[in-house]
Amino acid sequence: MTELKNGYEAFFIKHEAGQHFMETALQIIADNHTKAEDNPELARDYVQRAKGVKEVLAHINSVMAGGKKTK
Repeated sequence: MTELKNGYEAFFIKHEAGQHFMETALQIIADNHTKAEDNPELARDYVQRAKGVKEVLAHINSVMAGGKKTK
C-alpha cells in the first residue's frame, strides 16, 4: 500500500498534471452544483454527477492518507 500511496502523492500533489486534475475535479463539482441550482428539473442529475467526482476524490485522498484496502 505504501507504494500506491507514494505514487498517488507523487502525481496528485507533486506533479503539475496531478494538481491540475485535482483543481479541475473541484471545478467540475462546483459547476455541477451551480447547474443544479439554475436548472431545478435536472438538479438530481447534476448533483449525482458531482457526487461521482467526489467519490473519485475521496478515493484519491483515502489512498494518500494511507487508508487500508477493503475487500
